[in-house]
Amino acid sequence: MATPGEITILLQQAEAGQQQAADDLYRLVEADLRAIAGRRKRRFEDPLGSSTTMLVDDAFVRLVGRNV
Repeated sequence: MATPGEITILLQQAEAGQQQAADDLYRLVEADLRAIAGRRKRRFEDPLGSSTTMLVDDAFVRLVGRNV
């Protein structure tokens, strides 16, 4: 598991346009994002029928702040 400092550095690098940092960040947080998305799907009815993958991808784009 990554430390908050590692994630902050990767976020800054990804924001600066470093694609490798964005890729590394995604790999580090993907499992956590999937778990969160799965819990949300079970807790709330989704009128759009969003998949867990779509929710994770959307969360990551919001986290990074741009399309990656």
